Amino acid sequence: MSDFDLGGFEEVSTAAAEALRRDLTELGPVAAAQKWRDADLVQEAAGIAAGWRFVTVLHALNDQEDAERLERFVAEASVLLAGAACPRRVGGNDYTTYECAPPGAEALASSLIALAERCGLEATASSRRN
Repeated sequence: MSDFDLGGFEEVSTAAAEALRRDLTELGPVAAAQKWRDADLVQEAAGIAAGWRFVTVLHALNDQEDAERLERFVAEASVLLAGAACPRRVGGNDYTTYECAPPGAEALASSLIALAERCGLEATASSRRN
């Protein structure tokens, strides 16, 4: 067992959490982070080649206006994504990444980006993390 705190990784599977603990212990935090970033990029590239699209929406919560923009985006995105093959996979305090599955991934990704822009949020396509 390592001495590293994995707070925030509660949703990671047990196997992935153990792999992360092992990498942190054996490689150290910087090398482990690079290894996991590299693996994430390979996974993303394979998904893009298979027709998946990744949309990352940035949503800082600095003031009430930011909260209202995010609330509007979430409400409208829920309607847009109803029944769509676009599970929310990655998120944090300031971003959410949507994985849009083929077929129709390109159109759905474009719709998410347009919605984010209408709500005053920044969005990028085919990028899991910024």
